[in-house]
Amino acid sequence: DWSSDVCSSDLHLAKIVGFYMGIAIVQGAMRYLWRRYIVQTSMMASHDMRLELFDHLTELPSSFFQKRRVGDLLSLATNDIEAVRFALGPGALTLFDALFYFLVIPPIMFWISPELTLVSFVPLLLVPFFVRKMESKIQNRFRDVQDRFSHLASSCQEALAGVRIVKGSAIENVKEREAETLGQNYVTANMRAATSQAILNTGLESVLSASTTLLFLIGGAYVIQEKISLGVFVAFQRYVQKLQWPMEAIGLAANIFQRSLASQERIQEVLSIENPFANALS
Repeated sequence: DWSSDVCSSDLHLAKIVGFYMGIAIVQGAMRYLWRRYIVQTSMMASHDMRLELFDHLTELPSSFFQKRRVGDLLSLATNDIEAVRFALGPGALTLFDALFYFLVIPPIMFWISPELTLVSFVPLLLVPFFVRKMESKIQNRFRDVQDRFSHLASSCQEALAGVRIVKGSAIENVKEREAETLGQNYVTANMRAATSQAILNTGLESVLSASTTLLFLIGGAYVIQEKISLGVFVAFQRYVQKLQWPMEAIGLAANIFQRSLASQERIQEVLSIENPFANALS
């Protein structure tokens, strides 16, 4: 009987180990496929967007380029399209990875202890409201970053294109002070955007810490009262820790997508401009 119990225990342990190894293999394969095809698709999308923007610019009349500075258009073709590509590639990858954790870990936690799962997830109910409150602020501040970068790029482009006039008029100091001011404005805008992102990340980490604290308070009481075993409590605590990455991923994905929306709005503003002479030419 004793040997049969040992064999049964070994078989049960082998099944658990095999189950975990299977999950790890599937997760590794999916991450490889995500990185290969999602990132590749984002690269192709950014290529098509640049071609579309270039084709559209070549169709616009010269009056448009008298109003829009060349540096601003260069910023659209580089920084803004890159922000959109980043959302389609790493941003989508980060979001899918977080969703995978949220689809796998909570059911396992609920299977181990429904009561502890409900207690641990009470602070997590604040996440959607917090992210919703911060996303518009992140989007507005990143749009300000892109606008200030456009001003800086335009100033540098104009100074280099008219370098003979600048030197002939002896206004190098004026252009230098202008570039310094625009550069400082760009740094300030980036600091404001980074502050919003830091607030979002700190808030999400605080929610996870509150969840862990509740787990220790209530789960520890359950262990003392022998409602659950110490092993169950340790396993549950590990699963809660595994939720740290998807919580961080939510904040990262929210930042990436809000930056992408701000850049997409700037690109769409140019693409929506129509050539008034297009119908006459056709």
